Amino acid sequence: MSSTVEHSSDMPPTRDFKAAIAILRSRARLRRPTQLGTSTLPSAAFPNGEPQFTGKPPIQGMEGWLQLLGHPHEKLSVVHIAGTKGKGSTAAMVESFLRSKGLRTGLYTSPHLVTQTERFRINFKPLAEEAFAKYFFEVYDGLGLSDEVISPRYLQLQALVAFYVFAREKVDIAICETHHGGEFDATNIIRNTIAAGITPIGMDHVFQLGPSIENIAWHKAGIIKPGASAFSAVQSPEVARVLAERGAEKGVTVNFVPRRQDLDETGLPDLQQQNCSLAIAISDSVLEKRSMEPLSQGQIVDAMRQFRWPGRFQTVRGADGTWFLDGAHNELSIERSAEWFSEASAAESGDEPPRILIYSHLSDSRDGEGMLRSLIGALRVPLQHVVLTTYDLRGLEAERAEDMLRRYDKVCRNHLPDATVWIKPDIEDALQCARNVCKDTTAGKAPPHIFITGSLYLVGRVLKVLDVKI
Repeated sequence: MSSTVEHSSDMPPTRDFKAAIAILRSRARLRRPTQLGTSTLPSAAFPNGEPQFTGKPPIQGMEGWLQLLGHPHEKLSVVHIAGTKGKGSTAAMVESFLRSKGLRTGLYTSPHLVTQTERFRINFKPLAEEAFAKYFFEVYDGLGLSDEVISPRYLQLQALVAFYVFAREKVDIAICETHHGGEFDATNIIRNTIAAGITPIGMDHVFQLGPSIENIAWHKAGIIKPGASAFSAVQSPEVARVLAERGAEKGVTVNFVPRRQDLDETGLPDLQQQNCSLAIAISDSVLEKRSMEPLSQGQIVDAMRQFRWPGRFQTVRGADGTWFLDGAHNELSIERSAEWFSEASAAESGDEPPRILIYSHLSDSRDGEGMLRSLIGALRVPLQHVVLTTYDLRGLEAERAEDMLRRYDKVCRNHLPDATVWIKPDIEDALQCARNVCKDTTAGKAPPHIFITGSLYLVGRVLKVLDVKI
């Protein structure tokens, strides 16, 4: 689609990467809705009367916008991934496996760690800023976004850009992670799903998708399409029942994939091996439909030894200690994160290190206090210090930030009475605080272990400050 369309007077004066990001950010909401919104969808409630979705369903409007862009999503073969824990990692593993077989891949995930272009990858390489700006403004022009009548929100606009980019880049397969939910997610407008994958499901985005685990499972299973293969990680009985029932509605059998026992040589942490098992099953299904050979054990090992997914179960060794980073941001994933840190920290040889937790979670659609309690409860190593922080004071009202940090402080003092707790709203102050603790505690001891979790945005900010290449 040409970008030489006439522009109205309120179009941005420059059309570069910076301008594209400014437009995107202008469409973000500080808070998600907690009330039912206006919906034009056929059904607004489950049979028992509970609302299906709180707020305006993100899929609403997508069909019309994609029509204006020439239906790029209809040109794609898509692997669609939903779930609560590990969906980004699973999507990235599927991409790695299919790319290793010679397929040209597009990968769409969220959120990003440092820069927006990480969400849009071709053969795993993030789009260059120039390419992102070019495609973004082609979408901008195609939608006529100077017209206030047509106004996709932040995540809707990103999904539109992803579909457009992948069609223009002529990928063989697009691997798309849902934003949240599934049935009414903006990404679920796709037509040509070749395989659907569902990672472990827990209580996530309860205000929008809940209140029960069965409700949440119903939403996640919405990505299953007639004629597509469907795979799921092993789930709790109530979740498995809902997934199977929703698959049956579409004439699809949901295949539940247990953890494989032959993945130790990949070098993946135990907690990533379940994601890998699911990714292998999905990838083999795609390969079979393309009349290609399935993955061999050697190809699996080679792909996973080269696999990188920054910000998830990541270890960085620095002069002032070892940094353990994981972007867990819901109760289910943060328990797994605590288990990983406990195992990885305890496995370090030498004297017992002092341990520092840096925690932040700012979403009002999840229970940040419950997450922190779950994290503390799942730890199997002692914590001596906790630093509570935020990662975006610009987008968060100061009063609300202070209230959150006070509540997290109370959780820590109740559940970690022997730990020293600091409140440092600015992330750079929080990191300096941790470094000062490191200096004070290293004399005659093992280097400290600093555990950073609660949000991918937090992890991204830390990686940027530490100058770690993404």
